[in-house]
Amino acid sequence: MDYQFRELFVYLAILFIPYIIADILLRKKTGVKMRWVQNNFKDRNRFFLTVDVIVMVFSLLATVNLTIKYPGTPPFMIIIFFLVSSLLQGLEQWLYKREKQEHLHTWLASGVIFASLVAMGVVFL
Repeated sequence: MDYQFRELFVYLAILFIPYIIADILLRKKTGVKMRWVQNNFKDRNRFFLTVDVIVMVFSLLATVNLTIKYPGTPPFMIIIFFLVSSLLQGLEQWLYKREKQEHLHTWLASGVIFASLVAMGVVFL
């Protein structure tokens, strides 16, 4: 089990470093500044925010349920929550704030989250 976590750490490091470089280059090209977490919920559409909260609650309940039934299970549902949340946030930004081009960065992050989910599947399954 310890070997699996080291292998997963290597996969995630390989994914994370190019993501940071690509995000910085994309931000320079589009002129979009980094949004911090405290501002993340400020200008959101109520529908998308409600769907995000519902997905979060179901993901947490599923994670707790899977952890109780199968101890030692990797937290796939939390990663899936981040993926769905990121995709929804990118869709919201594309629909309502297309001129700011923040959806490109959000979808880039979604791609990295999906790749890390695949890496977890390769290591643990």
